[in-house]
Amino acid sequence: MGIGSSKQSAGGTLKGAYAPPLPGMAIPKIPNEDKRYGITCPKDKQGGDTMTVMLKGNEKTLTIPKHTITRGVSNVTRPGDKFFWTDYAWKKVIASTLPALPGATTMEAKPMIWASSSKTSRTLNNLDTLSTMGTKVGPLLQECQEELLKQAISHGCNAVLSININVTTDSTDIGSDGAYGKSKLMIATMSGTPCIVVPNTTLPPVTVNIDSSMLIAAEYNYDIYPEKQPI
Repeated sequence: MGIGSSKQSAGGTLKGAYAPPLPGMAIPKIPNEDKRYGITCPKDKQGGDTMTVMLKGNEKTLTIPKHTITRGVSNVTRPGDKFFWTDYAWKKVIASTLPALPGATTMEAKPMIWASSSKTSRTLNNLDTLSTMGTKVGPLLQECQEELLKQAISHGCNAVLSININVTTDSTDIGSDGAYGKSKLMIATMSGTPCIVVPNTTLPPVTVNIDSSMLIAAEYNYDIYPEKQPI
């Protein structure tokens, strides 16, 4: 049985030189602001359901909160109730373990960034801790990724590539032979390269001189930004 826990998060940039951007290319607009919207629960929906809204021509899928607060009182969300939803800028930044994205060109790469998230739990039952440790990995990794993507925005980037992931655990007895339980530590760490990437469809035509009588043009027909992106 768990009897206590604590969490910590951190992140930063590794100092170093980086290559200049590709010449002759326009830097795309990088999302850098969170936007908050007031939304009304549809007649055929309730708290916990998903719904689709159109925001500036883009379709967004969101989950209706199970409860809304009116005049300081929390109530179950019902049709007609109004709630607020935030369109977070960091959710528009691409995260990938790949060094390059299919159908895209890396226009600029910045110095590496890192993020870590840790959770310490004190428990009296070692078996209970072992059975629940696996469920804690996902949330810790999500926190690390969110921190990386927020840092990417501060660097003026729209993607973090070549992400490396590491998860470590440690266990310490509390008291003689664990008489007072065990202290379990789990640390998740991520590092990656913040980049500015652009779809190949936005690149100017490229010609390569094969010989004096032949020219070949590179064709780009892949767009990495689909119209529908679930939140």
